[in-house]
Amino acid sequence: MKAIKASAHDHTHSALREFLRGLPLFNHLSEDEIAHFANYAHIKIYRKGQSLYREGESSLHFFAILNGWVKLSHVTQDGEQVVVAMLTKNDTTGESSIFEKGNFASSAQVVESAQILSLPLALLKEQMTISNQLAHNMLTTMYQYQRRHEMFLEQFMLYSAPNGWAVLYWVYALSTSKSMASIFTCLMTSH
Repeated sequence: MKAIKASAHDHTHSALREFLRGLPLFNHLSEDEIAHFANYAHIKIYRKGQSLYREGESSLHFFAILNGWVKLSHVTQDGEQVVVAMLTKNDTTGESSIFEKGNFASSAQVVESAQILSLPLALLKEQMTISNQLAHNMLTTMYQYQRRHEMFLEQFMLYSAPNGWAVLYWVYALSTSKSMASIFTCLMTSH
């Protein structure tokens, strides 16, 4: 019986390593580096409507989405909630909080049931001081995220308000290879 449990654990650990290897944040890391992160990974299932984290909260973990959809939002000075991103499979979130004094800069809410992997933020911070490749990957993913949002804002500003949201999500779908139907479905069911 123990051999079966060990085998199941090995399979799960192997699947975790494979998943992590496919994330841009972990591109070109060594097998040992990937395995080290996999050792600290925890997977949890979240239901629609559950909060992953709230803006301003202290962050102990960052997250990678295995499946499902998560909405990132920010509260403006006027108290209005603004959706800043829709995330799905292979997207990560919360890792940038290491640059935000350890606090989340936005809120994350599950809009379609999701399996989400969490990893300790302290581990990421520690490994970034050791691995030049991981530090490079972090900068690259943050730059890509920024560019994608600049494109959204640019397109949004070019169109009137009624057309702006449709264009915004169309640009997002193109830049992330997500289908418009899946983005539209998540937006309509998240209210």
